[in-house]
Amino acid sequence: MDIIELMNRFSTQEDCILFLEELRWGGEPCCIHCGSIKVGRKNKKSISSTALARHLNMNQKSAWYMEMRIRRYMEDEDELLKGIVEADETYIGGKPRYRNKRGIEKSKRGRGTKKASVIGAVERGGKVVAKLISDVTTRSINRFVTNNVDIKNTTLMTDEYKGYNDLERNVISHKEKKYVDGDIHTNTVEGFWSEVKRACRGNPRLFVTCSIKSLLFY
Repeated sequence: MDIIELMNRFSTQEDCILFLEELRWGGEPCCIHCGSIKVGRKNKKSISSTALARHLNMNQKSAWYMEMRIRRYMEDEDELLKGIVEADETYIGGKPRYRNKRGIEKSKRGRGTKKASVIGAVERGGKVVAKLISDVTTRSINRFVTNNVDIKNTTLMTDEYKGYNDLERNVISHKEKKYVDGDIHTNTVEGFWSEVKRACRGNPRLFVTCSIKSLLFY
């Protein structure tokens, strides 16, 4: 099979998935342990414990416990990110609720909010590391980056936030309405944050709740 035939046969991601399913399961994906065919492709990104409980006919607490054990075992080894790495911080805690008939409760967005602070780094074409931090000070940011990024073998990309000033980095200034300058951007890590927030509070949202204690497992 030459490259043209290969591209024609597997022109979409769905074509590739169907081929692999046929190769592995004979066209009908199922769990190798229980034989269930209900869960495998219903949820490509993840699945809530309530949905998993319905599919496997178990109670929600058992499904949640099983999911959390799986997520814990999926944690990567302590291998440092390298190459082109994007770093950014975000805040997770849901949207404000209605306080009274006059309007919604005001909730500050961005730095200074009461939401949980999360910092993350993405190796382009590689893995993601995210951690809860108590604050977004220079000390906290430096500690996260040095613990998770191979500084000597990395080109670091960040926005203009001064908390990264002690690090050698390439800066894209969002305040100046700049989002891409050649290879300099933080779009990859910001896309990751969008996926996380969409799962926690999207419409429809994937998870009913995401507690701060277990947030990083999601």
